[in-house]
Amino acid sequence: MKKLFMMWDEVWFSPRPLLNLGVFRFILAFTMGIMYISRQFEVGLFYSDAGMLPQGMALQVLPEFFRPSFLLAFWPDSWVSVVHLGHILGLFVFALGFGGRSLNWILAFLQLAFLQRNYSIAFGADQIGALFLLYLAFTNSCARFSLLNIIKARRPQFKIPLPQYSSDLCTHVGYRLIQVQLCVIYMFSGFEKLKGGTWWDGTALWTVLANPQMVVIDFTWLRYFPWVISLLTFSTILFEIYFPVLVWFKKPRPFLLAAGAAFHFGIAFVMALVSFAAIMIAPYVLFIDEKRLQTVLSKFAVSK
Repeated sequence: MKKLFMMWDEVWFSPRPLLNLGVFRFILAFTMGIMYISRQFEVGLFYSDAGMLPQGMALQVLPEFFRPSFLLAFWPDSWVSVVHLGHILGLFVFALGFGGRSLNWILAFLQLAFLQRNYSIAFGADQIGALFLLYLAFTNSCARFSLLNIIKARRPQFKIPLPQYSSDLCTHVGYRLIQVQLCVIYMFSGFEKLKGGTWWDGTALWTVLANPQMVVIDFTWLRYFPWVISLLTFSTILFEIYFPVLVWFKKPRPFLLAAGAAFHFGIAFVMALVSFAAIMIAPYVLFIDEKRLQTVLSKFAVSK
């Protein structure tokens, strides 16, 4: 029992590398900020009564199981543009390492509010980004990889050693929850695919590659290479099902992370889902060895 307790304590409550957390914060917030700039130009269409979904019907669009009792988007339509722009600017400020937990909680609230206001336009990047922002709000994510640290480093009075590992319980747990959430996403996605017959016969990806509305270039030439389609189909299932288990072991971890990066870059290239790919790859940083990450970042002089 003592050994099990020590293992449990190590899994959830041991210190976490703050540099990895800071890099994750930067990738996540910066990607979401870029993603929402395009919506700012049509913010009235997406989030006002004069647009595609009146406020009174906003909650009806949400799945019944997840439907809240009240809408978080409390502001009037005249404020929508300003609030949405503030959300975007806040994401960029947070990406640079300013604001800490306070700004993080505000951004998590706004993310959920806009998600509730018009769930019909939300896709994977919106939903997963909201989850990661919420978990990140528990952590001290601005301690490292921050523009503020770079500015302070140039002033003699602020030249103090930066913390390497987290020192508070919330950061320990929040860090681990982000990792676990990534594994849960892959696990559910993989097992959900097993319900479809086309995933068993190896033709599932053909329905995507042959659909000109879902891909950016013509892939119909792959009909002459059915083994490629089958290989990609079965590889996708195997990756999503086994990633949540094998990623916790050091030896297979680099291969899994490389395979996952290739998987999401492929989705970004084929379906132009660049934001989704970046948000899914961002938590990979939390599985990388801190010293190796430090070595890579030091070459660009951004390891603060």
